[in-house]
Amino acid sequence: MIVRWAARGRAVDPPGSAQSGILTLPGALPDGGDLRCVLNRRPDTPDAYEETYEAAEPVRTGQWPLSLRLYAEPDGAGALVGRADALVRIHSDGSGIDDVAVEGLVERVEVPDGQAVLYPEKKWLIFTARDGAGSILPVTPGSGFFEVVQGAERLRIGPDQRAEGLLPGVASVSASVDGVRSAPATVRVISNVEVKVTPARTDPLSVGATVRFAAEVTGDTPDRDIAWSATGGAITLDGVYTAPQAPGEYRITAASVFDPGKRAEAVVVVQSGALPVILE
Repeated sequence: MIVRWAARGRAVDPPGSAQSGILTLPGALPDGGDLRCVLNRRPDTPDAYEETYEAAEPVRTGQWPLSLRLYAEPDGAGALVGRADALVRIHSDGSGIDDVAVEGLVERVEVPDGQAVLYPEKKWLIFTARDGAGSILPVTPGSGFFEVVQGAERLRIGPDQRAEGLLPGVASVSASVDGVRSAPATVRVISNVEVKVTPARTDPLSVGATVRFAAEVTGDTPDRDIAWSATGGAITLDGVYTAPQAPGEYRITAASVFDPGKRAEAVVVVQSGALPVILE
């Protein structure tokens, strides 16, 4: 008997979703008993493959009902994830079990929105498989295959199905289990980048005066460049700020180019009567 095991997302926690199966031929043994075979998938093989099983006991020739039940864990344990029932004829040479159509019990797959992946780490995303009644089927993590639907420049799925953050922002993924695919869900790529600006506050400036700001970017990032902006006045790419002609309080912002959501601010007060200040 040849069993074709479907591919898995990874070899950890070893199908599709089935890691084992129990095949039964009621009444097929010489004493009238039931033939029962426990079929276990190799735990170190994520790819699809074929495996040959041979019954340990002789089977009577004739026509017998076949029952195959597939389970999410080894040795027939865990959730029932597939089944097949057929009428087979066993010949004198032991052959007779041809292709049997298996009905998968997974009917819906869900991926929760808002999962986060920290750059540059890799992690397995969460998914849920449900049967036709809406009940959760506790399949093993390797049963799911993920695909980046949108934002491939921000997130990728590795061969082991772990999600890897490439660039902070929002991407979209879907997951499939036994050929059933989920709706797209958002995944946030985040970073541990922090930005610090010095000085955080200057002495009062006169209109048109200049001051130099510096920014430090820390954390895991391949790009430590800064994008400067100001609510009034002008600031150069290297942080030299020129006060506007109108007195008031203004904010200078330094944002990480790699993760624009990570930023720091400095405050300047411009007064018409203040002495010009130039900081190098």
